[in-house]
Amino acid sequence: MISKYQDVQSISKLPKSEWQLIKFEDLLIDNSKQASKIKKGSYFEEGKFPIIDQGKSYISGYTSSSEGLYEEIPAIVFGDHTRVLKYVDFPLFLGADGVKLLRNKKSEEEVLTKYIYYYLCTINLPDTGYNRHFKYLKEIVFPIPNISIQKKIVQVLDKSHETINKRKAQIEALDQLTQSVFVEMFGDPIKNNKGYQTEKLSNLSNKITDGTHHSPPSTEEGVPYITAKHLREDGLDFYSNPTYVSKDEHKKIYARCNPEKGDVLYIKDGVTTGIARINKYDFQFSMLSSLALIKPNVSRINSYYLVYYLNNQGVFNRITNNMSGGAIKRLTLKKINQIEVNVPPIELQNQFSKYIQEIEQKKLILKQGEKLLENNYNSIMQRAFKGELFTQEELLNA
Repeated sequence: MISKYQDVQSISKLPKSEWQLIKFEDLLIDNSKQASKIKKGSYFEEGKFPIIDQGKSYISGYTSSSEGLYEEIPAIVFGDHTRVLKYVDFPLFLGADGVKLLRNKKSEEEVLTKYIYYYLCTINLPDTGYNRHFKYLKEIVFPIPNISIQKKIVQVLDKSHETINKRKAQIEALDQLTQSVFVEMFGDPIKNNKGYQTEKLSNLSNKITDGTHHSPPSTEEGVPYITAKHLREDGLDFYSNPTYVSKDEHKKIYARCNPEKGDVLYIKDGVTTGIARINKYDFQFSMLSSLALIKPNVSRINSYYLVYYLNNQGVFNRITNNMSGGAIKRLTLKKINQIEVNVPPIELQNQFSKYIQEIEQKKLILKQGEKLLENNYNSIMQRAFKGELFTQEELLNA
C-alpha cells in the first residue's frame, strides 16, 4: 500500500512492467545501533573523521578518534526530529541525538543508494514538532526502475544539485566578505584595538522599546504582525508565515512601538535571542515583545554598523552569556539599554554601510538565481519519479 505522504496518483500510473514497488523494510535497514554516537559537547571544529547529526549543516563537527568508525557506506542519515535527510559516502560518526542511519539492503548493481536518497527527498512527511518522525518514513513504498534509468536520474539530479551548491558557495563567500570588511575597517570589537570611544546603546538611540506583551487576536487580513520567528538570516520575512492583526489592535501597539524603515529589530526572547536585523520596509506593522525596537541616533550610529556590531560573534557571546531566564533565555530592555557599543567616526560607519548595501544587492541577485535553480531542481525531481524525465526512446535505449 502506497503511503499517503507520497504522490499516490503518479506512482499508480507508472508502468508495472518497467517499475517495481518495494516496501521500506524490504529496501532499507535501520543500522543506527551499529554506529558510534558522539555527544555535541565532544564535537571539534577539526579532526580526521566527520560527525553527521540531524542538524541542517551537512557535517556538524569532527573527531580524531577512529574507534567505532562506521564504514558501511554509502548510507542515508535521517533526522528523526528534524526530518533532515543526508546522503553519506564516506566513513562517519553519528551525532548522539535523534539520528537514524539507513543502509541499503540491495547491492548497488540492483538499487542505487543515492537513488533512494533522492526519492526520499520528495516525500512530504508531516511536521509534528520535536517528536519522532521515523514511523512515518517507514510507511514509504519506493518506485524502482531498472538500474540504467536509476543511474540517469541520479546523474541529472547530481548535476542540478551541483549547480545549486556552486551558487550557495558564491552567496556564502559574500557573507564572509561582509564579516571580513567589518573587522578590517573597525578591528576586533571585543579588544577594541582601534581605541574607539565606548557608549551605552541607550545614549546612541532615540528610542529602545519592545512589542506588545499580550498576544492580540490574529485575523486573516489586516496589518502584518511579527514575532522573533519572522526575523531570518536575510532579514525580516513577512511572507512565508504571515500573521495579521486588526487595524484597531495595531493602533494600540503602534502608539508605543512604531518600527520604521532603517530601525534595528533585535530578538530579545527565545532560542534566537541576540540576533539583530535592519527593517528595510516602509510600511507599518506590529510587533510582539519577543522583539526589541532600536531607533539609532543616525548622527552618532549607523544602523548597518550597529547590526554587524551586535551580530559579531564575540559581541553576541558577551551579550547572550549575560542573559536572564531559566529554560528560555531572555534579554530585558534594561540590559539592551546598557549594551556597550564601540563608536567609530560616523563617516567611517556610513562608508561601511554603503559598501555592505552594494554587497547585499549582489547577494540578492544571486539568491534570485538560486531560487530559480531550486525550482528547476524540484521540477526535475518530481518528473523523474513520475517516469516523465526521459522519453520512451531513451527508456528503451537505457
